[in-house]
Amino acid sequence: MRNPHFTSRDAILDRIRKGLRSGKRAALTQAVRGLGGVGKSELALEYAHRFASDYDGVAWLRAEDTSSLGLDYAALAGPLGLEQSRELAKTVAAVRAALSARGPFLLIFDNAEDPAALEPFLPHGEGRHVLVTTHARSFAGAQTTSIDTLTIEEAVTFLLERTHQDDEASARHVAALLGELPLAFEQAAAYIEASAVTLADYARLLEAHGLDLVERGKDYRYAKTVGTTWSLALEALRECPGAPELLNLCAFLAPEAIHLGDLAEACRRAPEDGAPAAPPVPKPLAGVFAGELRLHDARAALFRYSLASADGQAVKVHRLVQEVTRERLDAEGKKTWLGAALRAVNAIFPEESDDFRNWDVCGRWLSHALAVTALDGAAGLDVAATSRVLDRIATYLQARAEYGDAEPLFRRAPALREAALGSSHPDVAESLNNLAALLWQTNRLAEAKPLCRRALAIYEAALGPNHPSVAIDLNNLAALLRDTSRLDEAEPLARRALVICESSLGPEHPNTVKARGNLQKTLERRR
Repeated sequence: MRNPHFTSRDAILDRIRKGLRSGKRAALTQAVRGLGGVGKSELALEYAHRFASDYDGVAWLRAEDTSSLGLDYAALAGPLGLEQSRELAKTVAAVRAALSARGPFLLIFDNAEDPAALEPFLPHGEGRHVLVTTHARSFAGAQTTSIDTLTIEEAVTFLLERTHQDDEASARHVAALLGELPLAFEQAAAYIEASAVTLADYARLLEAHGLDLVERGKDYRYAKTVGTTWSLALEALRECPGAPELLNLCAFLAPEAIHLGDLAEACRRAPEDGAPAAPPVPKPLAGVFAGELRLHDARAALFRYSLASADGQAVKVHRLVQEVTRERLDAEGKKTWLGAALRAVNAIFPEESDDFRNWDVCGRWLSHALAVTALDGAAGLDVAATSRVLDRIATYLQARAEYGDAEPLFRRAPALREAALGSSHPDVAESLNNLAALLWQTNRLAEAKPLCRRALAIYEAALGPNHPSVAIDLNNLAALLRDTSRLDEAEPLARRALVICESSLGPEHPNTVKARGNLQKTLERRR
């Protein structure tokens, strides 16, 4: 959504446009760099709106991680008239080819850090116009424009116009205190409007809340400056029922679109296997999600103080707002809300994440699942939830043929479970089987085989030799041995799996049918 209060930066916008229109291949990619909060994304958004008529189309792509980038890029298939493949890589390749053959098309990669990661997504030809926002000081293959801060005059103009006040001296004082950071000015103006205070009062409040001016000369000064500003809004937010709790939860998710409707549904849903036995969030917030108007009011309060922004029906919370919110919590509060975010993602991410019918919700929550499981303390807080989420993410990525991204997640899950539950727990066997399936699919049968054997041994010891789960592992190991031409070893395992299934599940059960077919294939190979 375009920012109606965008601060004029015409010179930078014109410089970017001139570079993109120069026709020089090296100039077809422009990078806008700066610290978090300086307005890189706002600048890119303003460029897209201001010069949209130059292009046949414009696409905004989340470039923080390859998984989100791949999904956003593949989503262009529909507008381009292409069919999506079940394999993400094929869809990406088709989109890239289509964009290379089109007229001028603008691709905006937001929050990119690695130039090499963008290469598979860059179309060829002069119609390729690419705009990158980044924290990196340089970005290979691109002309880089730095927008570290606003000037004092730009900041004063923004504050006076945004607040409809005329106290230039106080506006200048606030600008000096805030370190000339656009995101901080937006927050300050939102607080002034919502709280009906003057610029002079706001400057006094900033000073009273201990702004540390000594550290303004260091790069990380911006986070502290913005944190001081947001602290005022966070204090005011306490008067809005449910809003502080909603922000606390969002602070432990990714700085991407957070679909509150999915969270509300997870809170209402009856407990199922693999889902939490209680609402995934603390009772006060569960009550907010239970009432549409209460959720609307809490969401509106975050918008009113510019602590969040709308993204369609979802909300987005800036990474610095998240950081400040987390830092204001004590140790117990951090534990509570990290656990809530982890349980929420666990409740939302589908059990059958390899089923393409669930891919919409998987795509919406992939970045949040990756973010919360990567936070310090997540694994130790709830091993069951963390390992399950890792398995579901990895299964989803595996189904999309994103094997390189899936494998490290599959490897983390059994390591977490073994450290917490012991090497002989059935949950460890489940994770070993999932990793083995990926190795098998990527033709690394020698690596998969010992994992299958170990999983089988764990199930036999924990569940008994005739348990249906043992039969599944026997069946899998038999198929793996058959594929490596070790038929003498495969046949007795396949026969044993069939006997267990027939006796415990019956002759017509799907697992029995599968075991019968597996044995038949093994016998046919021996002929």
